Amino acid sequence: MFGITGTKNYMALKNAINAKCAYEIMPEDAKDAVDREAWLIAEGGGREIDDIHRTALSPDEIDWSSYTEFERFTMYSYALMSNDVMPALKGEQWLVGPKNPFILRVKPKEVLKATGYFKDKHKIVVTMAVA
Repeated sequence: MFGITGTKNYMALKNAINAKCAYEIMPEDAKDAVDREAWLIAEGGGREIDDIHRTALSPDEIDWSSYTEFERFTMYSYALMSNDVMPALKGEQWLVGPKNPFILRVKPKEVLKATGYFKDKHKIVVTMAVA
């Protein structure tokens, strides 16, 4: 399920892009569940929150506006991993990512390298905003 390849930034970017690709093809109810789980992880609750509180969180209570796209989809990757959901793209796996992606300083050339990998391997154009 997990691989180790590259720098922490690169691994976190690949996880975020894999999460974005998986999220885009999910049905709406699955998106809502991932959104809630990712929000709880981002806000420090994660698996510590019981199921009653997890399902009681409404989509209106979730506000990703203070997060970058990279931070948001990194949280989505953690939510997907914690629920044993594999990446949607064939041959991809989750990589061992950083414990705290909020301290990463991702450079534009790292984004180009990661998005280039997906363009070359999967023939898809994907973007990832880090600022």
